[in-house]
Amino acid sequence: MKRAIPFLATLACLVALPRLAFASSSCREVSDIVGYEKCHRFGDGWAVERRLPIAIALQLPYVSFDPNGYDFDAVRKKGDPSLTFPGAALGANTFDAVGFGGRIEGFFLGPLYTGVSFGGAFGHQSFASVTAGGNVLSPSESFVNTTIISGGALLGVRVPLGWVSFRLEALFGGSSVSISQQSAVGGFTSSAGHGIIEPRAMIDVWATPTVTLSAYAGANVFDTKERSMGLVLEWHGRSFDGEFAFW
Repeated sequence: MKRAIPFLATLACLVALPRLAFASSSCREVSDIVGYEKCHRFGDGWAVERRLPIAIALQLPYVSFDPNGYDFDAVRKKGDPSLTFPGAALGANTFDAVGFGGRIEGFFLGPLYTGVSFGGAFGHQSFASVTAGGNVLSPSESFVNTTIISGGALLGVRVPLGWVSFRLEALFGGSSVSISQQSAVGGFTSSAGHGIIEPRAMIDVWATPTVTLSAYAGANVFDTKERSMGLVLEWHGRSFDGEFAFW
């Protein structure tokens, strides 16, 4: 029994040393005076409950729409009266554009999230000349003659499936379309806009526990010919948005 006591004491020290070393690794000296240390709480590097449930993303959208559903107002310069013409006069069934944007979202009530989305898309379209207010307006020859600005509020739900997530969301907002035209008296900018309620399906692939690359697609319920799709690169405040798997 007497021989066992030193052996047990030595074994206890060997077990305790790694734990003491691990505990001390969370602190570091911050001055030349011994004992002035800066320490981290247990779980600071991974505990999701201490991270903000928000995400910030860069979007790369592709947008297509039918201009026949718009009424355009053409203006030569600021302050001039507008000249109105229907989108059907352009003789085109599809305009498309690509661009960039962003989104910010935050989670509440588990998998539910809300946020904002905004972006712009740019393209060059071929369309017919139109007559408005006695002026013949022809398509601008510039590299970009169509600009689409859109944005609104997001509401969605996320289903975590390990390293892949599936989302259903909707964008509630509006869009504005501007096209560049030219005439004998100078250039005109014609614009139109309308509301958006756009349901979307989205798939996230987690590149790291805090970064996803996603693909989405959706259509405007007010005009199903107005569609969008794109890629999203997103940084998440919480690893896997707080949940790795649904089960």
